[in-house]
Amino acid sequence: MLSGDGDAIRRPTGAELLDWEVELVAVIGERCFEVAEEDALGVLAGYAVGNDVSVRGPHLTHPIFGIDWGVAKNADGLTPVGPALVPARFIPDPQNLAMSLTVDGQVRQQSSSAQMLVSVAAQIAAITRFTTLNPGDLILTGTPAGTARGHDGAYLTDGAVVVAEIEGVGRLTNTIVGTRRDGKDNSGK
Repeated sequence: MLSGDGDAIRRPTGAELLDWEVELVAVIGERCFEVAEEDALGVLAGYAVGNDVSVRGPHLTHPIFGIDWGVAKNADGLTPVGPALVPARFIPDPQNLAMSLTVDGQVRQQSSSAQMLVSVAAQIAAITRFTTLNPGDLILTGTPAGTARGHDGAYLTDGAVVVAEIEGVGRLTNTIVGTRRDGKDNSGK
């Protein structure tokens, strides 16, 4: 389950270390398979801002895969996306967008999609080589340097306000809330 702009992000039970990752989200607009890289941007409906909030820690090991991505990335509400879908035609070059993330007003990530290791088009081409994508599918395209590990382990604390922003796409704001023993978050939900 994803979160939206303004939603509280509930810390999963037992998760002591929560990290942030501002990411450009590519939203698929048409069913596609085996898309050539030069045609890949043509299958997009648009873009959104994502914050790939991740659980970190030594307990997240899997005997086969190394990191247990199922736990680290997939807890309910851990991935906010928004604030809206910006149609692809309004973003002529997804590889030239300023990206930033702040925690309680402090800049933690500041970069550009030009620094991505793999372009949005190359990612779509690679994914569709073996997998069919459908309208509404989301691709979180990767994060720039500056996650909590790069800030001396200054992981997200309860009450932290996280703002992820991408030029021309929008600003996504969320607050981290702790978990009570009954499994509800501290906001009473």
